[in-house]
Amino acid sequence: MSPVGFNDDFFEERFKPAKPVFDEKTLKELNQGRVFTSKNAELRNLRFSEGLDPQTVHELKRLVRALLEYADLRGFRLRDANHPVFFTDIAGYEKESGTRLPENIPLPASRLDFLAVSKVYSITVILPEKLESSEVRINLTRSLFSKLFGEVHFLEHIQPLEFYRQQFNEELESSAGIPEILELLSTFEFPSERFQARLDKEASRFGFSLPKDSKALIMELNREWKRQWENRGLGEDEEFLKWTYRDFCQLLKDNPGRIQKLMIEQVKKLDEQLHLILPHDAKGYWNFESEQPLQFLRAYANRLQEMHSLLGFIEELEHQLGETEEVEILSGMLASLLLKMRDLRRDGKVRPYLMPEIKQNQEMINRASRFPLKMMKWLPVGCPIESWNEEFQKMKKQYNHSIYAKVYLALEAMEQKIRSKLKGDESTISENVDQRLKSMLAIFRFRSSLMDQWKTTLGILLDSSEVLPEEGNRQFISLDMIRKAWAYLLSAHITLEFYRHSAHLEFVPEGFQSSQYLRSIEHFIHKKTQEGINHYHLVLLLHLIHKESEDQSLEFLHFCLVHPLGTLHYLLQKTMVPLGENENLQNRLDQMPRHRDTLLYAYQKSWHEFLVENS
Repeated sequence: MSPVGFNDDFFEERFKPAKPVFDEKTLKELNQGRVFTSKNAELRNLRFSEGLDPQTVHELKRLVRALLEYADLRGFRLRDANHPVFFTDIAGYEKESGTRLPENIPLPASRLDFLAVSKVYSITVILPEKLESSEVRINLTRSLFSKLFGEVHFLEHIQPLEFYRQQFNEELESSAGIPEILELLSTFEFPSERFQARLDKEASRFGFSLPKDSKALIMELNREWKRQWENRGLGEDEEFLKWTYRDFCQLLKDNPGRIQKLMIEQVKKLDEQLHLILPHDAKGYWNFESEQPLQFLRAYANRLQEMHSLLGFIEELEHQLGETEEVEILSGMLASLLLKMRDLRRDGKVRPYLMPEIKQNQEMINRASRFPLKMMKWLPVGCPIESWNEEFQKMKKQYNHSIYAKVYLALEAMEQKIRSKLKGDESTISENVDQRLKSMLAIFRFRSSLMDQWKTTLGILLDSSEVLPEEGNRQFISLDMIRKAWAYLLSAHITLEFYRHSAHLEFVPEGFQSSQYLRSIEHFIHKKTQEGINHYHLVLLLHLIHKESEDQSLEFLHFCLVHPLGTLHYLLQKTMVPLGENENLQNRLDQMPRHRDTLLYAYQKSWHEFLVENS
């Protein structure tokens, strides 16, 4: 393995004078196994066999201390500091255990035992004769992370949760709170005798006539409940709202198809205002509607989330535009804005050559003239030729009236304003550009509330819909499998991140290459999943999520495990139950990217709130 190009600090560290020489007093202290602690973690029972030389003991203590402190920095901690960790050579292991170590076991090896009397977990690490090789050092680091912060941490902090203790025997409720329940009631009309009785009772108080004014009454009640909730004065109505939500969950359980159909019909009415479903992808949505209605709703929820992000980007851009004159900041804003515009064009969500608000050059005119050739592929099956022109006009209208087009127009107006600022001459901005931007921002403010409500409602439905098969068909999975999957994934990635931390250069094996290490991890996961080893299917899913997430990927995965939702419950079953007679392994593996996106979406809001609360 060829050396990798580390920075100067690394080489200064490695070419320091020879290893320290220990006097008799120091050797005695080392042999006594002195206790050390990090800020929030410690090991009070760290032991070494007599056969290990003092310098090895010293290096192991430094390594363990560094691992504890780094794990503490990342938020992974042990609840109990009394777990024994015993480092030994082969002779020490055989003497301690009274049994011979089986042949052909690669070292270092480790095992985890539960000591019932003291109620702690014991970790034994069996070391090879020589610790110098890169492979041994990497595996030793991974093994310690795996046992301490993969398995023991899981057993202390995660497995005791109700979700895991019941081993998925109990049906999970969605994590919807009162604000989410109010959003559900304000957007989605579902049959509930309890809720209808309340409407009948309240109609006279507000002067409404039912059923004509049902929607108006619901909105009025919602506003009242929301004010009371914010002022902590909801009282008995809090329990009423929770019971109404349980009615929704029960209805969804008893007849999910009916609820999904009702939801789709209302989403389609919403889309008549937003046009998030565009002609080029309409066929996919209608296929989902007939074959996989839940996927239709999930896809639309993703569109709402995308639009939420775009509007947030525009809002932030508008704020910065009014606050700064710095060329560097303005240039960065322009670059980000142009990337957003390019992505909208590439995805086909915006067609500038169809937009009368945008000045057309000859190339755009030519593209517009050829566009009917594309639209022919999107015509309804069996559409008579005499109706084609009418259908083409409808499609063009959809693109022009879509909220994507309005976002693009706002971005284009901002582009012109930024370029004028960069030139130092804002007087060149036409009144039309300013007026267009103000008009678009007003539309966004008007639409944002409705889109946010529907985003919440679809999130509740999707979370509540991720239910398991009927009790008779349910196959349970082992908590050991979940723990092993988490331990493998955590140790694989936190080891790499530990090595990359500037404080740990002395522990980086000579010649270590991050890219080669990651390739070996991915190759091993691929090999095990192809062998059909079920807990590696979960490892694969966690690995895909880790790759897709940005900062704090391990913390995000840990958050998902510690705050389990119905979606997680569903995905654990989908990825880890034994394959059925008619189930194809490759089909299961092909579904992993979709499962990744599902989990990322399900936890997006709660993870963001967690980060804000802890910032």
